[in-house]
Amino acid sequence: MSDDRALRQRVPGQSAMSNVVHAQATKPPRSPVARLLGVSPLTVTARRHYRDALAELEVGDTLATLGPRWDVLHDVPVGPDGLDHLVIGPTGVYVVQTVMARGLDVVVTADSVSVGGAASELASVVRDDARDVEEALGLASALQLTVKPVLVIVGPRRLTIATPPYEVAVVKSAILGSTIVNAAKALSGAEVAGLSDVAELASTWSVAAPVRQDLPQLFQAFAAIRGEVSAAYRRRIGLIAVSVAAAYVVVIVAVAQLSWLVTSG
Repeated sequence: MSDDRALRQRVPGQSAMSNVVHAQATKPPRSPVARLLGVSPLTVTARRHYRDALAELEVGDTLATLGPRWDVLHDVPVGPDGLDHLVIGPTGVYVVQTVMARGLDVVVTADSVSVGGAASELASVVRDDARDVEEALGLASALQLTVKPVLVIVGPRRLTIATPPYEVAVVKSAILGSTIVNAAKALSGAEVAGLSDVAELASTWSVAAPVRQDLPQLFQAFAAIRGEVSAAYRRRIGLIAVSVAAAYVVVIVAVAQLSWLVTSG
């Protein structure tokens, strides 16, 4: 495969995983006490990229089930941070950006998306990215396109859309696939094939060909970090359970002693 088509080889969350591995590379090992207490092994920088990677991997799994009439590219070099996923199929072209919100409340008010109380203008970012894709793909394919921006909220405790953002669909990850597949048909099979062909070219996006990475090595390094994070989380949960049990025993003993003092007095 030519370097100009290296984009085809990119995987969900590739940049985010790479950023996590890079951020952790210079971090000193945790102390025995930190390990015992279940302190997270992630640096502050790595933590954000780690959440992004998990969200993109989950959404990537969903998009992989769309079927043979669909084409999905990941980690596309568009916009300041790149596109998480570019989806091309019978119902159109979609720019899909993921938002990790596991266990958090999400409130959408026009372009503002608040995740656990932290707000940002995510809707305007994905809308701008869709316009950039519209221009680049339209120029490369000579087709008149309408690219649809989608914000996918992964694992929210509650999603409230107070005011829908202009032209941007906001959906939970659980219904992303059905939302895309069940939309009105917009492209023929030939148009999907033609768009897929030009979308994988780095030259379509006016950027240098993506740097090839050793993906097995990246997966191995990220999996090792993910294992450490999971182990630390289990350790914290275990300590909390032990603490609660100990507090319960203390209360029971205290009540028993108080009862004995009352009855013996």
